[in-house]
Amino acid sequence: MSDLNALKETLLAQAREQGQAKLAAAVKEHELAFQQQEHDLLAERANRRQHQLNEVTNQHQRQLQQLKNQERQSSLKSKQEVLNQLFEGALTMMTEWSSSEHIAFFERVISQYKDQPLDLILGEQTKDAFTDIDLSRYPHLSVNPEPIKGQAGFVLSDGKVEYNYLYQSLINDTRQDTSLKLANQVFEEA
Repeated sequence: MSDLNALKETLLAQAREQGQAKLAAAVKEHELAFQQQEHDLLAERANRRQHQLNEVTNQHQRQLQQLKNQERQSSLKSKQEVLNQLFEGALTMMTEWSSSEHIAFFERVISQYKDQPLDLILGEQTKDAFTDIDLSRYPHLSVNPEPIKGQAGFVLSDGKVEYNYLYQSLINDTRQDTSLKLANQVFEEA
């Protein structure tokens, strides 16, 4: 019987070893599966967090850009308002020049045209200031008796081309150039 008991003990020991080996393999497999699931869940959580963080960062960047754009627009608008006041003031100042200042401006302009035959058309608001011009000094110049309504300054015409020296037009040309430069400057500051 002792051989039988020994055989029985040997078989039981082998069965126990095989069972423990299978149990150890099953536990190890279970632990690996658990670790893989834990790793996957942590990676998924990290990805979700990163995605949420990216969304918040992008939203913040968009809002920051909107604020910068609003600041530039506000700055441009303020500068435009100041320029508009400046140009309106310049137009008023030019319109209210003394007769001698109007004539001095006219003489600086007319000197560019030498002996070229021209018609002079005065603006209605400033025609009286030009009454003191000695037209005998400008035999190539003929004065149109009909003034330009609501305008200050003058226009010179050679029949084909009109040279516009109406103060409003001069101011508008300068305003366009200055406004473009100002807009470029404001957006370069960004």
